[in-house]
Amino acid sequence: SDRLAAILPANDSSPSFVAQRNEQTLELAAILQQLPDDYRQVIELRHLDQLSHPEIAKQMGRSEAAVRMLWVRALAKLRQAAGEA
Repeated sequence: SDRLAAILPANDSSPSFVAQRNEQTLELAAILQQLPDDYRQVIELRHLDQLSHPEIAKQMGRSEAAVRMLWVRALAKLRQAAGEA
């Protein structure tokens, strides 16, 4: 969850904002855990580890094009799951 907190925007440091941010971080972590493994992995590698698509492709043993499509599908699924939460 610490890695997730780093990607959420930080505009304020009031106690209520910090509490809200922590809640959002935990919510995002829970949503990510519900995604299929490949979706979760590609999102984590791209957004948390900040790897490029070619680096992700090498790590996942897929083509760059396959990784890009997987990433697009994973983001769509993440948005859908976040909307339902």
